[in-house]
Amino acid sequence: MLTAQELVTLACQICKCPGRLFQAGQLLNIILANHAQTEDLDTIRKTATLNIQQQAIIPFFYPLPSDYLRMYDIFYNINGVVIKPEQWPLETLDEAYTSDGIDNYPYRYATDMSDNPQPTAGSSPSITFYAPPAIPLVLTLRYRPQTSDITRPDISTTVPWFPNQFILLKELCAELGDITDDDRISRWLKQAEDARRKYLMMDDDQTNRAVTVKLDPNTFSNTRKLPPSKILGF
Repeated sequence: MLTAQELVTLACQICKCPGRLFQAGQLLNIILANHAQTEDLDTIRKTATLNIQQQAIIPFFYPLPSDYLRMYDIFYNINGVVIKPEQWPLETLDEAYTSDGIDNYPYRYATDMSDNPQPTAGSSPSITFYAPPAIPLVLTLRYRPQTSDITRPDISTTVPWFPNQFILLKELCAELGDITDDDRISRWLKQAEDARRKYLMMDDDQTNRAVTVKLDPNTFSNTRKLPPSKILGF
């Protein structure tokens, strides 16, 4: 695998612009950030835990990891029973908080990516739950992160996290070509897009395991008739 410096140098050689190493490094970081923001890649998926307490404030916001971008999976365990809360839009969850007397186990959640002014949020991004927990809980989060930039890619020995370097190289050449007015841009973009389509198909390949089709529980209410407290008999 090529380092960031090697990718940048190779792209500049292909584009015949050896004096653009620094700009090529900046473009490489932009390309990597775009892949993280627009594609759900298991390569960078992270796992974290979140401790939530029995609470009186409704809604109560908890800080998410600072690099949180979007949720992949969330669950907690009560006496051996795994509960997976379902995501609601923040506005929908707001409407659900109608009484301070609600006391249950969370089966819905919503995230807030803004600078939440409520003091319980701590920092953005943050997450809140419905119904408020009756006991302290430890939740496991699997999430897609926003990746960090490579420091000075033009001289860095770091290998970029995106695993398909052919795609990175062609995209980097296309971006550099936009600066140098290279007439090969359309060819590089097509090569990158063709390779990207094949790569994403393979990355999402599920032929080695069974696939279960589920109805959206927020639309088809019969998929969840009881809150976790009733299922568990609490």
